[in-house]
Amino acid sequence: MILGQVIERNALCYRNHPAILFEGRTITYGEFASRVRRLIHALVARGLGRQDRIAILAQNCPQYLEAQGAAALGGFIAAGLNYRLSVTEQADILRDCEPAAIVFEAQYAQRVAELRAALPDAARLICIGEPPGWAESYEAMLGGAPDSEPPLRAREDDTVLLIYTSGTTGRPKGVMLGNEGQLEQARAQALVHGAQQDDRMLIVMPFYHIGGTTEELTFAMVGATIVLHRAFEPGSILESIQRHRVTSAHLAPTMIQMMMEVQEQTPFDVSSLHTVCYASAPMSVALSRRARAVF
Repeated sequence: MILGQVIERNALCYRNHPAILFEGRTITYGEFASRVRRLIHALVARGLGRQDRIAILAQNCPQYLEAQGAAALGGFIAAGLNYRLSVTEQADILRDCEPAAIVFEAQYAQRVAELRAALPDAARLICIGEPPGWAESYEAMLGGAPDSEPPLRAREDDTVLLIYTSGTTGRPKGVMLGNEGQLEQARAQALVHGAQQDDRMLIVMPFYHIGGTTEELTFAMVGATIVLHRAFEPGSILESIQRHRVTSAHLAPTMIQMMMEVQEQTPFDVSSLHTVCYASAPMSVALSRRARAVF
């Protein structure tokens, strides 16, 4: 079995169930699978083949997950770019991974214009949002692609994700993560979390980081709903937990600290929340105890 088959299974079993809640939009599992299939068709029509790299320069958004889904089902490799890095650091990553396409949000168009020299000459430039004259519209590209059996299928031994390290001891290094391995990790994590199909998992950690991606795959494994945030703001996260009846969240200790400060002043109903997975830094015993009391 490959990771991409989870997308197909969810579309069959949970077609009308929300897969992603994002900025007022609801995307069902059926709609998500359709867009992933069309993206695979569109990329193949533009010359991409199995194990070609797709660089992604975007904040969290549904299209980011679609690109990762196309890698999982169609056999491409998704390589996220840390949008906080300098142009020199991003150029180093692009020269290393040699993407056949780069998918980027319109807010990063000027940065991509600066990075074009680091891209292979034939790389396709695909913009989420209003594209500059030298790039193609992501939505127009999907709109012209068929929703049918993908022309490529991933294999169990394929690489599916290329996650770059922070580069604290030198240049970032690309870590190749296999399709079958990520499937098994998602299964194991789902068991550890006790993830259920009726869960609602809040993700705000960026998808260029392995943590956010791992937690998304974990809850997609059981057909749960991802409550997706582009960026962290403590009040907005607490309001989202209350409004969407979020059951699980993936946060960093500093985020938890900031949320507690807001919660202690302006309480939100967070009674639906039963699991918080934290990462990126250790949490002190004192902070952990305070968080349990507040949440």
